[in-house]
Amino acid sequence: MKATLKFNLNDPDDRMEHLRAVKSTDLCLVLLDIDNHLRGIIKHGQDEKEADVCQDVRGNLYMFMETRGVILDELIN
Repeated sequence: MKATLKFNLNDPDDRMEHLRAVKSTDLCLVLLDIDNHLRGIIKHGQDEKEADVCQDVRGNLYMFMETRGVILDELIN
């Protein structure tokens, strides 16, 4: 199965869509890096208050991704 995406790079809207398409993997990896960083602080952090804040941020990150239908495991693995 193949898919072909075509963009008119002279059109500003198409140029933006093109950038979104070619940078989507990078964006997924950034989200994964943020998630792993937060998880590390929660798991290995010395400050309980900081860990609680990170847990809250991580929960919100997953809630926002779920709202948009973004499942990192689907996109990374």
